[in-house]
Parts: sequence; structure tokens; C-alpha cells
Amino acid sequence: MVFSVPESPRYLYKQGRNAEALAVLCQVYDGTPDTPHIAKEERDVLEALDLERKAGEYKWTQLFKRDKVQTGYRVALAYGMQFMNQMGGINLVVYYVPTALQKNVGLSPNM
Repeated sequence: MVFSVPESPRYLYKQGRNAEALAVLCQVYDGTPDTPHIAKEERDVLEALDLERKAGEYKWTQLFKRDKVQTGYRVALAYGMQFMNQMGGINLVVYYVPTALQKNVGLSPNM
């Protein structure tokens, strides 16, 4: 099914295929290039790509760097929280608690 989906407008703009990108935007938003929303979307994407070009290529190691906003610490904290969430078994509890309350406690499904 993915082969029938058009390329992302952002990808097309990045590759220099601006006419195709604009056509995809028009198709997605069911409008013309003159539609204000489509024109704004095009400007936003082009501005974002320009900023990325000026800032340089993104590297995954930037996620773990020590900077003013403590990016590395925040990423490690988020990873740690997700890991502990899974290891703590909360998904198991949330998934099976309605069944346990119905069969073991005797509550009705609506309760």
C-alpha cells in the first residue's frame, strides 16, 4: 500500500522537486497553489529546510551532548522513564485489571 502513497512534500522540496512537492500539497489539502493554507505550508517547509542547511547536517550524537539545555540528560531521563515503565509491568496491570475486576471481584463491565 505504501507504493501508492505520494512522496512527502518535505522530501520533494529537499530534493529540489518543487513542482511535485506543490502538487502533493495541493492534493493533500484539496486546493490550488493560491490557497493561503497551502502557500503557508510551502513557505514553512522551505524556511525549515533553509534553517537546516545553515545549521549543518544533523547527527544522532547530538542527542547525547552536554549543552546549555542539558539535551543529553533529558534524553537519558526519557529513555530511563520508558524503560522503567515497561519493566515495572504497568502495561500488564492496565490491560488485565478490567478482567480481574469482573471475574475476581464481581464488578459488572459497566462498573
